[in-house]
Parts: sequence; structure tokens; C-alpha cells
Amino acid sequence: MLKNLEAGSTLLMTLIVLILLTVIGISGMNIVTTDLQVTGNYRTYQKNLYKSDGAVMQLGQICKNQTGTMQGVSGEFTSSKDAYKAAQNSSRWRTDAISASSISDAQYMWTEYRITPGEELSKGGAKKHVLVDFLLYGRGNHSSGDVIVQRRYIKRIKK
Repeated sequence: MLKNLEAGSTLLMTLIVLILLTVIGISGMNIVTTDLQVTGNYRTYQKNLYKSDGAVMQLGQICKNQTGTMQGVSGEFTSSKDAYKAAQNSSRWRTDAISASSISDAQYMWTEYRITPGEELSKGGAKKHVLVDFLLYGRGNHSSGDVIVQRRYIKRIKK
């Protein structure tokens, strides 16, 4: 009689163990899927960060090689708003930005931020110069990601 009460208990225990293993397996798959999405987004962000930084470096080299002011260097924008807010406006990037020549999916823009007159003392007397403070912006927009980098560049222009 005791034997009849225990009939089927092994089958029930096996089913419970299988259900638990299935739940653990599905949870593991969800964790792996989420981890892959996070890793992909991080990779896209890093690519865009390096592209935008490269665009700013390229523009910084153009500023360094430019004699005098930045007149004639394309990519300038002026705005009554704060410059960074203007740089975040995606329509400004479509109309005013210049594509970085050696970097795909990267653009740059610049604006004069501040002009400060000054004098430099030397053996021959005081030499007048102007310090021009530029804001340089680079944007990387690869794989539906978007990263904007801002750098200051101060250039001394002799008068």
C-alpha cells in the first residue's frame, strides 16, 4: 500500500527540475542578449568619440597652420545662443559643418569665442598681439550614434 502513494513522485520531481533548468537557461540568454547590446552601444560610442576627437584635432592643426586670423577657413558658425547648444543642433551640422578629410562620418565646426588684446615684452620693446580664443567642435556620427567634442584653441596673432 505504501508503494502506491509514492507512484509518480519521481516523474514530478524530474519535471520540477527541468522547469527550473529551463528558467535558468532563459534568464541566462536574456542576460547575454542585454550584455551584447550594451557592448555594441559602447563600441559605437567609442568609435564616434574617436572620430569626433580626430575631427577636432584636424581642425586644431588647420588653426595652427593658418597665418593670421581664421578668415577663409570654412566651417565657422555664429550664434546668439550659447555656442555648445548651437553645436548640439543637428540642423547646424547639416548646413555649416565641414567633413573631416581623412575621417569618415566625422565633421567639424568652429567659432571665435573671445578676442583679448595684449602686449609681449621683449628685448626690442613691447610687441602688440591679440589672443584669439576659438571653440572647436568635432562630431562623430557613425551607426546612428552621435558624439560632439568641444575644445578651446587659443592663438596669438601679432599685430
